[in-house]
Amino acid sequence: MFYLAAIFLALLIIGRYMGELNWSHVLLCLFGAIAALITFRFLGWPTHFYALVLAALDVGLVFRLFKGDLQL
Repeated sequence: MFYLAAIFLALLIIGRYMGELNWSHVLLCLFGAIAALITFRFLGWPTHFYALVLAALDVGLVFRLFKGDLQL
């Protein structure tokens, strides 16, 4: 989960540096991640479910930053 959080923060920084993300987008993503963490801790759900949420946020940020122009 540490890697997912590090990638999440790196994508936010890169997106802000590239000008692809506004401050409102950055704050919205951070709020979503923190709200999910608080919710998962409050309900006592396993941390691997929170890792899925972070992974989904990472994928969403990658698509937002690169505008879907990814070649696999």
